[in-house]
Amino acid sequence: MIHPVIENLNVRRNKKVPIEDGRKIALLIFGGVMSGMRGSGALIGLQQLGLTYAFDEIYSMSAGFPNACYFLADDQTKGPSIYFEELAGRQFIKSSHVWNMMDIDYLMDVFQNKKPLEVKKILQAKTKLYVIVNNLETGKIEYLEAHKVGEKKFFDLMKAAISAPFLHPGSTKLGKGKYKDPLMLTKADYQQQLDKLLKSKATDILVIYNNHGQHGFPAIFSDRIYEIMPPAGEPNALLETRPDVLKRERDEMIALVKQIFTDAK
Repeated sequence: MIHPVIENLNVRRNKKVPIEDGRKIALLIFGGVMSGMRGSGALIGLQQLGLTYAFDEIYSMSAGFPNACYFLADDQTKGPSIYFEELAGRQFIKSSHVWNMMDIDYLMDVFQNKKPLEVKKILQAKTKLYVIVNNLETGKIEYLEAHKVGEKKFFDLMKAAISAPFLHPGSTKLGKGKYKDPLMLTKADYQQQLDKLLKSKATDILVIYNNHGQHGFPAIFSDRIYEIMPPAGEPNALLETRPDVLKRERDEMIALVKQIFTDAK
């Protein structure tokens, strides 16, 4: 039996929102430092299936935000290659720097100069792109939409989204607030983000997990949600920096996504 979410997305192949089909389809992409390679691989699979612009809304967090950005820029190689080319070895994660383990300034240079992100192309897309950030002044989680933030402050939004607590000090100023990547430690934290989408007007929700630790309460009995996750037993890989392992994770997720959608046809 074909799951309705997959069936409805298959109808949208090679189409761009807004699409008048009576659906409102959302994509939820989680983060997790280097485990974001898996999410990036899953997005490559969606791109190869002609689903880049099939989503009305994309919700992302942490590493999921740059993944979503390169996805909406319709770049199948540049963004994903950052993991195993620019972030491998000791270029990005410096385990000896306990309170500044992630070199965010280096990563921002990658996004802006080494593997430049086509921000204009993202903002031209009709898909709304949200990123979940923590407002340190109010102590509340906020969902900021990239089009509303705009091109001028886009990379400030990016820096706020990927500056993980305890791994990178400081915060990023956006408007009147100071923002940082929200701390997600438990399955309940991830489930809370899914619950928000369940309360929205989304008719179909596709969720991409980077590891089983992010999976809260199975949604297999819901016609509104379809969840894609790595096979059981896969390591968490939050700090994985071996290029061969990262490439394998990418390829596994590409194959998994393409199998799911191809089998449904």
